[in-house]
Amino acid sequence: MVSSSDTKIKVLIIEDDEAVLEMYSQQLVMDGFNIIKAVDGTSGLSKAIIEQPDIILLDIIIPELDGFEVLHRLKSNVKTLNIPVVLLSNLSQPEQIAQGRLLGAKDYLVKSNVVPSKLVQKIKEFLV
Repeated sequence: MVSSSDTKIKVLIIEDDEAVLEMYSQQLVMDGFNIIKAVDGTSGLSKAIIEQPDIILLDIIIPELDGFEVLHRLKSNVKTLNIPVVLLSNLSQPEQIAQGRLLGAKDYLVKSNVVPSKLVQKIKEFLV
């Protein structure tokens, strides 16, 4: 299937762990997604506003602004309010999951429980 970059689904990944960022990016590119990367909360927020991705994968423990603050700002901005956000974290306490959902995350996935192919499946679920 050939598609132009204009028709590809844009996924913004905000993740400070370079290995994890590359692992998810490679899988998503192989599955036909257009990837935008950010390694901290400030640049992630800026890229979300400028790039208008179709979905955002957001780590919680990231430099500058943590994921919860980024999520709060995304959901408070009219330009990014309706972009689905999936939190991807190693934090798995019920309070953190509840906080993520309360702030407007579509889902909360624990990294150690999610293989890249399952992540692709989740993204497709949210965008159909």
